[in-house]
Amino acid sequence: MYRVQKIMLVALAWLGSITLASGQLKFDALTQEMDASPEDEKILLKFSFANPTEEAVRVKGLESSCGCIKASSDRGVYAPGEKGTVEALFSLGSFIGTHQKVVYMTTEEPDDRRYKLTVTVNIPEVVTIEPKVSKWTVGGPMDEKVIDVRFIGDDPMHILNIISTRSQIVFRTEEVEAGRHYRISLKPETTEGALMGALKIETDSETAKYRRQLAFFTVSRERGRPVVRK
Repeated sequence: MYRVQKIMLVALAWLGSITLASGQLKFDALTQEMDASPEDEKILLKFSFANPTEEAVRVKGLESSCGCIKASSDRGVYAPGEKGTVEALFSLGSFIGTHQKVVYMTTEEPDDRRYKLTVTVNIPEVVTIEPKVSKWTVGGPMDEKVIDVRFIGDDPMHILNIISTRSQIVFRTEEVEAGRHYRISLKPETTEGALMGALKIETDSETAKYRRQLAFFTVSRERGRPVVRK
C-alpha cells in the first residue's frame, strides 16, 4: 500500500512539473471593457498577466482582428515569476455604439499557445443623420427627400456649411433648433442616369472628428428591372 501511494505521489509531482514547464501565462482577465467619451480619439486597454511557470516564455507575435487596434507587449521574454502587460490601443475613428475586437497573443515553442484577448469599447452617439442614404431610381420621379441632422451630445453644434459632391443635387437647409436639429431637403435635377455622391456637412464642433459629417445619396437602377433603350 505504501509503495502504491509513493508511486502516486511521484506521478502527481511529475504531472505538476509538466504544468509548470508548460509555458502557460496566467492573465488577470482575458476581456477588458471601457466607456469612451465623445472627445476620445483613442482608447488604451491593458491586459496584465504573470508567468507562474519554471521557464521563460517568449512572445512570438501579436495580431488583432481589426486595423483599428494596435497591440504591443512591454517586453519580448518573460522570466519565471515575472509579470507583464499587453496594451491594446483602439483608434475610435468614426465608430459609434458598442464594438468588440480581439487581440491574439502567441508564444513560442516548445509549447506554442495562443491567447485570445477581447476588447470591448462603448462609444457614445453624438451626431445622428437620418436617413444616412437618400435614394432615387433611374427614370423615376425627382421627389424631394428630407435628411434630419441632430446633435445629441452634451455640447451643441452648428452647421457652418454644406457642399454637395455632385452638382446635379440641389438642396436647402433649415435650422429647426439652433445647435441641435437641422433639416436638409434635397433632390436631383434629373434621374436620367445613375449617380452617387455625398453632402459634406461642416460644423463648429471643438472636437476634430465631429467637424466633418457625411450624408450620402444615390440614383440607381432597380434590381431585376431591364434597361429600356430608346
